[in-house]
Amino acid sequence: MISDAFDNNFYKMCNAKQSELLNENLYYEFLKSNIVSNNLTNTIYEPETEFVFIKPMNNEVCVNKNASHAKVKAVLENRCIFEQFEKNTTEMVVTKHGRRMFPSPEITLSGLDPNTLYYVAMDFTAADNAKYKWSKENWVLHGERDTHWSSNTFVHPESPLLGLQWMKKIINFKAMKLTNSTSSSFGNIVLSSMHKYQPRVHVIPYYEVYLNYSHPISTFVFKECQFIAVTAYQNPKITDLKIKYNPFAKGFREQRKRKLPIQQISSFEQLKTY
Repeated sequence: MISDAFDNNFYKMCNAKQSELLNENLYYEFLKSNIVSNNLTNTIYEPETEFVFIKPMNNEVCVNKNASHAKVKAVLENRCIFEQFEKNTTEMVVTKHGRRMFPSPEITLSGLDPNTLYYVAMDFTAADNAKYKWSKENWVLHGERDTHWSSNTFVHPESPLLGLQWMKKIINFKAMKLTNSTSSSFGNIVLSSMHKYQPRVHVIPYYEVYLNYSHPISTFVFKECQFIAVTAYQNPKITDLKIKYNPFAKGFREQRKRKLPIQQISSFEQLKTY
């Protein structure tokens, strides 16, 4: 189901253009700030169409919410690593200036039209209505989640690409950063610490208003990627996993091999991810 805010923003944008066709720049800005909301849960998901853009009729841009389902599929290629973290409740550090995720989702796509341009984007939704705290070596509920939270949408920097190009590669989101500051640089994802989040991947066809056929938006959710946002790692097991799997933690691994004392890593500030 498409949110009312999405519909309102879409038609407001159309009215601002006085019912003219949307140009490339306007559509790109629209993509960055408006992604349809849903609650999909499958690891490998064949989504039903959320909405499609169709060729304008009578000088109007129409939205069809009942089109046939898409055939686009996505696979989480580094699922095994995420499962290791998930067993211990994954934590991701947020900072004022932004911190990259580790692990970061790596996906492959299939079922795209090889000759159609697509944007790939990621946003984050609250995984539940709770706020958490670390207590007695466990994550426990600590009231209801804050209501002031709002996220941004990260548009993959290689967008748009032909479906053929997307399907030939592993798509990663290593350039994306997580922050707890609303004044952070544009493009960072704003999250609240001690809240659990669910990343969502969106595959968005380029707006081709001159074509006689329509394209759906596809949204994919991998539950293994859920995490709690923190300003400092709480669970030592998560710290150990970060050191074990992060290629940029070489110094910490070598230090352990030499059996030298390691200072406690709080916010993991020393470990520069990517």
